[in-house]
Amino acid sequence: MKTRSYNVPATLIVVVISLSAINATGQHSDEISEKNWQQHPKIVEIRKIVQAVDARLAKHNFKTSQRRLESCEYQQKDGTTSYFRAETRRIARDSNGTIRYYSIQYIPTDYSEHTDQYYFDDAGHLRFVHVFSVEVGGPTVYEDTRIYFDKDGKRIWENMKVPTQSPTDDELFKSSASALEHFNSASPCFEKKRSVKALRAT
Repeated sequence: MKTRSYNVPATLIVVVISLSAINATGQHSDEISEKNWQQHPKIVEIRKIVQAVDARLAKHNFKTSQRRLESCEYQQKDGTTSYFRAETRRIARDSNGTIRYYSIQYIPTDYSEHTDQYYFDDAGHLRFVHVFSVEVGGPTVYEDTRIYFDKDGKRIWENMKVPTQSPTDDELFKSSASALEHFNSASPCFEKKRSVKALRAT
């Protein structure tokens, strides 16, 4: 049997090609890359969450609690001496009691100051972490890493402004529950009186 030939209208060919191009572009745009990450919808969504949380923190629209733990040497159960670094823990909840922000600030060495900031969405899912380490009283930045997560807790992008080793998921508080557990965890050293600021009406 001979193969039959068909005359396909030129307009139909154009439409097919156009749809194929749109589909290919859509698949490409869904991937986050060095070229598009700052404008990528998933990153833009997370950035808006961070900006909203920061704005509400500035306006005292969250109920915030803070713990200031002093440094000290202490004896472990096996008799060895350990050193606890001084740190400041701060946690913020919205009117529903959902944790939206958690930060830890400490001085791991005599010359550096380290801050970890965690941002959660209104469902309590971790969406962004900023790890920042600078020279005490100086201009040197030792670490400046930003990590982005989707609503399912998957790490979708990270941006390191200073070449360093990015923290693994096991080194982070991946849920608001784990952040709260750390905030309330005991310290072997002296603790200054906890401070609590009530939620201010919007």
